[in-house]
Amino acid sequence: MSYVGNTPADKFLTLEKQQFSVSATTGYTLSHSVSSPQDIRLVINNVPQNPNSSYTVNGTALTLSSATSSGDNMYCVFLGKAIGTVAPASSSVTNDMLSGSIANAKLANSAITLNGSAVSLGGSATIASGITMVNMWHRPSNFSLNANTYTTVTGLQKLSITGAGNFGSDMTESSGIFTFPSTGIYKVEFMFNIFGGGGLYSGARLQTTVDNSTYVTVSEGYNNQYTTDAGSFGVIPYHFDVTNTTTHKVKFLAVAHGASNLGGGSLLYSGAIFTRLGDT
Repeated sequence: MSYVGNTPADKFLTLEKQQFSVSATTGYTLSHSVSSPQDIRLVINNVPQNPNSSYTVNGTALTLSSATSSGDNMYCVFLGKAIGTVAPASSSVTNDMLSGSIANAKLANSAITLNGSAVSLGGSATIASGITMVNMWHRPSNFSLNANTYTTVTGLQKLSITGAGNFGSDMTESSGIFTFPSTGIYKVEFMFNIFGGGGLYSGARLQTTVDNSTYVTVSEGYNNQYTTDAGSFGVIPYHFDVTNTTTHKVKFLAVAHGASNLGGGSLLYSGAIFTRLGDT
């Protein structure tokens, strides 16, 4: 489509500024050639200068009527030269020009930086980049439970079924105790399928430590198991704030009223899911 006059701008426009390195002289060189003193606005020590009487121009040659001193601050704005940019000029966008939640960020006092894991808004406020780790672990075979005995579940392995949504760094396990790969807020879920014992109940406990020594129960769940052939199922969840990977760990215990089995197999029949939700 044709236009009469100037083509509409598809960029931000801003007037170009030149900052001078000042010395005791009357002669300076402009970065762009101009045809008249009125084509620039010259400012010395925050005082606008009068064209012709305070300075003259000839192409790129700028001549002052009085010499400057080395401590002066001098700059000019090219009034006849607008520069098109894809982004607005530095410091030209204020909070009032923004809308929505972004406007609530105090941009004047804190830079927004993209660092791959978070967007920092200054101070202690951060926007996390989302879930960065999911680990699914399972028992590959049945795990025996003695009657009325809480037993730490060992032998869990990372689920390797084709298409399993494991990603990020892996948990590590030793004698039923799980160590986290990095600090952060984790959602921990233990799933139990217990069968074969009968009796009044069966269930599980989720225990954590924050000193690598003393474990406390933070989540537990139970089901009734009335006959020898009956089975019970449950999931116990917990959100764990892991501030130190050396001291903050987790383990799982299973129990049944009668001698039973915590079910295992190639699928996720009994096991644990670890999801890192964000930074601590």
